[in-house]
Amino acid sequence: MENENRITIPDFSKDDFLISSKPFQWIIDQADGNEFIKGQLVAQMAEKAKKLKVSNFRTQFSNYVRAQKGQSIVYGNVMEFSGTAIMWDTGEWIATDDGVYRFKGQFSEKVTACPHPIFMITRYSNVDTDVESVQLVYGRPGRNYKTKIVPRSDLASANKIVKLAEYGVGVTSENAKALVQFLSDFESINYDKIIEKKSCDHMGWVGRGFKEFAPYISDLEFEGQDSFRQLFNSVREVGSYEKWLKTIRDYRKNGNIVVRMVMAASFASVLLKPLGALPFFVHLWGDTETGKSVALLAAVSVWAEPVIGKYAYTFNSTDVGNELYAACLNSLPLCMDELQILNKRSDFDDIIYRLCEGTGRLRGKKDGGIQNIKTWRNCIITTGERPITSMSSGGGAVNRVIEIECNGGKFFKNPREFCRTIQANYGHAGKEFIDNLTGNIAEARALHEKYIKLLEDNTEATDKQIASAAALLTADELSERWIFNDGVRISIDDIKPYLQTKDMLNVNRRAYDYLREEIIANHSNFTSNGNECWGIEQDGNIYILKNRFNSIITDGGFNPQSTLSWMIRNHKIARHENGRRDISKRINGAKAHCICIYVDDIDDYENIENDEDLPF
Repeated sequence: MENENRITIPDFSKDDFLISSKPFQWIIDQADGNEFIKGQLVAQMAEKAKKLKVSNFRTQFSNYVRAQKGQSIVYGNVMEFSGTAIMWDTGEWIATDDGVYRFKGQFSEKVTACPHPIFMITRYSNVDTDVESVQLVYGRPGRNYKTKIVPRSDLASANKIVKLAEYGVGVTSENAKALVQFLSDFESINYDKIIEKKSCDHMGWVGRGFKEFAPYISDLEFEGQDSFRQLFNSVREVGSYEKWLKTIRDYRKNGNIVVRMVMAASFASVLLKPLGALPFFVHLWGDTETGKSVALLAAVSVWAEPVIGKYAYTFNSTDVGNELYAACLNSLPLCMDELQILNKRSDFDDIIYRLCEGTGRLRGKKDGGIQNIKTWRNCIITTGERPITSMSSGGGAVNRVIEIECNGGKFFKNPREFCRTIQANYGHAGKEFIDNLTGNIAEARALHEKYIKLLEDNTEATDKQIASAAALLTADELSERWIFNDGVRISIDDIKPYLQTKDMLNVNRRAYDYLREEIIANHSNFTSNGNECWGIEQDGNIYILKNRFNSIITDGGFNPQSTLSWMIRNHKIARHENGRRDISKRINGAKAHCICIYVDDIDDYENIENDEDLPF
């Protein structure tokens, strides 16, 4: 069928091309106003003319068309690149498969701009900054053309345009100036023909007023790093919205708070910027095979393809990688699996602090100056077999995390079937949520304030924990109203057990509690019956050797000086008459520097039964 419809080009002679209009008129008659067919026929006729050693066919055809329309003939050239039907003007530049060049001067000096075809086809305007980029098309004859989006400023400088050599463009310091001039001339001549599109280098909210959300913008092109193009392309609508809804509703109705919390965190991510809230973590931890990773994929399926390595990824990445990933997602949830990949617990706190700052580090450019600082405002959803914070974690890290223990059995009856369903049907709910949110930002803010007030009245949580929890509750209510319509919502009582109080966040208080527990567990070491000598119990006080005190606090991951200072301010220790923090005490016949801890500090042990049995 395809061969039957193919138009056969007549066997025109060289004279037909040079002294008649037959080939030109034949194309117009056959195309009959169809620009696509016309472009194909021009490309084929140009090949026939080339075999007859007739050059510049496209230019001559362009002039013939102008003459037929009564337009003045432009005595310039037209692109004659094989493999493309585009016939845009090139002015004084000759643009063929042999490259782009022109002749100048009385001796007809040949000036080469590029040794192969190259032109620009699309102009992009960044929706955030209005900075323009252009898409170049280039390549060697007989090969597939490549495309590359580059800033216009790189094409305006001979020093910068040579960077295109890294991508296979035939540019050197010798022809850089000529290539700059050709691309400038080409854009000027064909300005109205070049396609115009919007572009951005990240997803999430763009522009001002929370009216546009990438990638849900028509004619939007991603111009960020090529390594994140897969991430950008994974955010799309696939399969059946109804199948996804039915599957998620079933797991919401079974009363599993973990699945509901992680889904709320996914929706909450896009609320943070409009609400003026800070990034925060929702961390699922517990035994293997409970369904933590599957719950994470459910959260991903709201927006994108739920596959580890396409949207979600593991903790096995660098600090810079995490920052760039978060900045690319920008407002969408950052999802990371398998916390246990990290070996150092100190790395956990570093990740929390860096990502919750919402701002990347200040970095210099290779060619001088500084890079644009990356920013983001999203929810970070993570999983692991252990908590992401520890007793020694700084209060700032603990304050930015809502941790959910997942040791209450399996969340999913058939996790394989669940994954198969959401991996074939995803991305609809996120777009639906954004469509509703863009016209109801004020309502979302009012709802957030309502939940902040309710949490303040009903919990002893810190301000940051309350703000994060209120964002989850707001997202849960709005998603139930706009997406699920199943009457299932997270209550304050549901979320309260996962929130941290001010006492729980005080790292020095946690260090003091750790010290007490060590002394309780090793009480014999303060008597003659102990295997080691840690000090002595005397006069109703515990005298602990200073070096043993420092060792215990350091081993627990805390700072001895900071802990000791807190203990003094809160009257947990006795001080020497001259104000020294340590006290000289004779132990085993020798004087030693000790920290004297009061035994009768009842307030600290009000929640411990049988206080009278405590050794101090």
